[in-house]
Amino acid sequence: MTSVINFPNFLSFLRLPLAALLFIDNHYLRFGAVFFAMLTDVLDGFLARKSGLVTKFGTFLDPITDKLFVLTALIVFFVNQQIGGVEIIAFLARDISLVFFSLFLLCIDGWARFTVRSFYAGKIVTTLQFSTLLILSLNYDVPLFVYALMALFGAASFIELLYIYRQNKKL
Repeated sequence: MTSVINFPNFLSFLRLPLAALLFIDNHYLRFGAVFFAMLTDVLDGFLARKSGLVTKFGTFLDPITDKLFVLTALIVFFVNQQIGGVEIIAFLARDISLVFFSLFLLCIDGWARFTVRSFYAGKIVTTLQFSTLLILSLNYDVPLFVYALMALFGAASFIELLYIYRQNKKL
């Protein structure tokens, strides 16, 4: 059995203190926090798979620390009036899709037949989120089409999850 205390999980945990740095009103520090959060998000899963250190705890920890980091960033940028409610909804579109998909699984008693894994639309949303956070951290405006893309791929997440569920059901 693989220990929950390993380097990939440590990288995931690092996003929590990095999120705390977002509360400091310094553009370069915020940029660095977002950049290193993005880097740890890419590396933790890659290293876990590459070194055989994938754990159930890690598969739970990674998305939780991602969401806490993004939520912290949204709060900071909302308070600083860099984003509004519409932009926040665009950021959360994938998570809203996940809630609806979870409700779908709950209604059809499909939890046992679904394996949680990453999916393409979700990866695209994560890339758009981190890119947007990098831009916001430097106090630049983000074009509205970026938020529209985030919302579109967030909604596409639901469709992709349904497709994955259907494929799993056939196996």
